[in-house]
Amino acid sequence: MNSIFETTQRALEQRFLVSLEEFVKPQEADEVYSTQAQIKLSPHQIPNIYFESLGKPMSVYSDTNPLGDISAITTSLAGKPISHVVTLGLNFGFVVEELINQHEDLVHLLVIEPDTALFLEQLKLMDMSHLLANEKIIFLVGKSPERSAQIAGHVLNIRGADMKTWSFALLPSVLALYTGFAQDFAGLFQTAMSKQKLSQSTLGNLGIKFI
Repeated sequence: MNSIFETTQRALEQRFLVSLEEFVKPQEADEVYSTQAQIKLSPHQIPNIYFESLGKPMSVYSDTNPLGDISAITTSLAGKPISHVVTLGLNFGFVVEELINQHEDLVHLLVIEPDTALFLEQLKLMDMSHLLANEKIIFLVGKSPERSAQIAGHVLNIRGADMKTWSFALLPSVLALYTGFAQDFAGLFQTAMSKQKLSQSTLGNLGIKFI
């Protein structure tokens, strides 16, 4: 076991008080989700996730300008009062870290990582122990779209909340990586929010665009 993995595993287990194996163990309602993606170092020696979508080779971050992809997400929320954010994919924690640093008043940042194997591979390459230990960040790993939507709806309880301070932080490439999951989650999450008496006009204020 490499030292990076030991450090990240220790941080996760100390926070959640379960073994890493137990943390990522699928429950009966969950299905093993695999993107068939591969992690490699980009030409800039930055870890990146490579995959195919509709027969076209793609990567989560641009090989030529990865910082531009991260900045495009964080800049869109910069200067705004943000209390809750949902993001899809751990993606080495680059976007997550920037959001945490920019928004001190953030209450919860929900990271949904459908691919357990991809999650574990990232823990071996990047020391994200400080993110795993951060109580503001909630990790849903290897959960089905149904369970992810249910848990997200519970965490992001709308009653008494100002919906203008909620947002999604989504890399366009990640929507291609998790196409089926993202489509299912979007509809189920909308249903979960509707059950909390969230009107369609309020969804518009969130800037949520369902796939």
